[in-house]
Amino acid sequence: MKRLTVLLLLFFPLSVPVSADERWDIWTTSPWIALLARFIGGVYVEVRPLSAWNDAGTIVRLVQRQDVPFSARILCLDGADLKEHGFSPSDWKETHCLYDFLPFPREEIDSYLSDPSVLPFVAQRLLIVVSKWDQTHYAYFQRRLAEFQTRLESTVIVGRKMLSGTRMVDITGSSSQFLKAAACVLERPHPASLDLWSRGEAKEDLLAFVADRIKSDSLPVIDDSTPIALREALSTVQGVAKIGRPLMDQDILLSFYDRYLSLWNMTSRGKKETSSVKGKEPKR
Repeated sequence: MKRLTVLLLLFFPLSVPVSADERWDIWTTSPWIALLARFIGGVYVEVRPLSAWNDAGTIVRLVQRQDVPFSARILCLDGADLKEHGFSPSDWKETHCLYDFLPFPREEIDSYLSDPSVLPFVAQRLLIVVSKWDQTHYAYFQRRLAEFQTRLESTVIVGRKMLSGTRMVDITGSSSQFLKAAACVLERPHPASLDLWSRGEAKEDLLAFVADRIKSDSLPVIDDSTPIALREALSTVQGVAKIGRPLMDQDILLSFYDRYLSLWNMTSRGKKETSSVKGKEPKR
């Protein structure tokens, strides 16, 4: 019964009917914040991302500064994030930063905001902001936070069931913590080799290294933060998995589940079980 409840929460999140008049806008800087705000705000919040990921996984601006109304509620990570998008608190009526000072290196934002152990704390801060702007629905936002925490835990549990103990070669730029959450056994290439390969050098050594690991039943993994020269060198190599960015219009936790499932499908165990299911004769 408990397992059924977990699966229902994962695929059929709670929702309530709401009129269009009750919805209000949040303008967000980071795509990660947009995804979290959409989840916590639920039916009452219309998220308007100022930036998003393109097909290459790079952040691009969606809305120009002059197109954002003075009355906009703008949500950002910190003051530097707000400034990078061309905004300042004095120019807009309501801006709010989740942090006064970012508690992790700025170049590691993608790594931290895709880490299942960090996300609940970021979501908690987001709840405080959202409920400040809409105190009437505080109880609803609090339930959404509880749902987020429950479904995140369930997603990680499912990921561990699929991937625990799976050997992977971690060539990602920002997904190490995401993979560790699923109890994957990670091998990281030597920093000196990674530095060479990231500059597009020693490509033959890279391909030989990856081929050897695939042969020994390890799964090499790259992501959109992997240096571009490395990504291009491995993009056509069969047996290399890639973790993509979440889709901006997708539930963030479903995107995490899809990531784990796609990795499992590329493991030898996943391929074996998938082919086994496909090969079964239908009951007559």
